[in-house]
Amino acid sequence: MIIGTASLLWSWLLSSVLLLVYQFQRQKVFGQLATGKIDAGHVIYNIEISLEYDSTSKEFYVYHEDDWIRRLLRGNDMYLKKLAPGTYLRDDERWIIDFSVQDNHVQWTGISTLTDIHWKGRVFQFQLNPVLNLENAKDEFLSNVTNEISSDTILNLHDLDREIEMMLSNRGYGEEGPQCFLSISRNGNEFTITLTEENEIQMRIISKNTFKIESTENREAVLEGFYGQFDSGEFSEYNIVNDNEFMKELETLLDEIGLEDV
Repeated sequence: MIIGTASLLWSWLLSSVLLLVYQFQRQKVFGQLATGKIDAGHVIYNIEISLEYDSTSKEFYVYHEDDWIRRLLRGNDMYLKKLAPGTYLRDDERWIIDFSVQDNHVQWTGISTLTDIHWKGRVFQFQLNPVLNLENAKDEFLSNVTNEISSDTILNLHDLDREIEMMLSNRGYGEEGPQCFLSISRNGNEFTITLTEENEIQMRIISKNTFKIESTENREAVLEGFYGQFDSGEFSEYNIVNDNEFMKELETLLDEIGLEDV
């Protein structure tokens, strides 16, 4: 059984592959390697493919252009990125972060400066939190990105910082979170409360909850419960600007179902 370090293993593996490619088609090479055995003529060697690496080292970026070899390594939980010819073992790859905003989410991806391939081949989604102020919301997003891609490899980090700050500012983020509004509606004894984030451009729903208030409940207790939400409960976390209007509308709806102090 042959188990080696990353450098020795790759040297041996690539040498073996080149020799086999000389004799067989690539599919047959894959077939031999995938069995875990190498036929050297009079001797059959059992092999185990392993890869030891330091994930913090840029020199780890090892690319192989052969789809069959990548398929073999993928079967051993080793995932190599497909790159254009000429980028083998290059350590100067950098990433450009591109993003777009959809409702309360920021969709972002890292694009390689060498190949235009996306980081991990996917688009990431980050949910904005209207509880936060501008600086905290920006830092939370940037941390989400740099937890995936090291900041020293992001080519447009400075521009990204500025663009995210501008986007958040346009959405109403500042020293406090964006302005939020509460509305309440009634259908019989069912009440629906909607919390929205609003600015001059558009309105976005943060949450919507429906609950029942029975006519036998205590009116004062119901109202105190809502005042408590504004003082120290869920509503206190948001920058709600119409709390007084909301409470007046709530009282009107309680009147409609005949809720009185008990």
